[in-house]
Amino acid sequence: MARVNMDSRKRVNHTVSHLPGVVGSVKAEAQSIGRKAEVRLAAHFYEGESSISVTYGDVDAFVNLDDPDNAMAIEFGHYMTTFKGQKTPRTIRGLYIVTGAAGLI
Repeated sequence: MARVNMDSRKRVNHTVSHLPGVVGSVKAEAQSIGRKAEVRLAAHFYEGESSISVTYGDVDAFVNLDDPDNAMAIEFGHYMTTFKGQKTPRTIRGLYIVTGAAGLI
């Protein structure tokens, strides 16, 4: 049985993650998720400045729900607040725009 030490694993991971086909597949998957997220957002869009963006790193890609005020609340939900800003026991369910588009729920 062969043993692979941690340095070897890191080298293999680095080599594989930088292969042109792997980088291209990661970008293509991010674009696909981004398109699905845009459709999901459009189905719920009422007003505001929410949008979906896809950004790329060296070997990874990110699909983001961008909103200057409410991105976390839109994605994951939030507690309803009173007029005076106090939390109530009522919650507003998240829309899971990006999470759903990625097939994670």
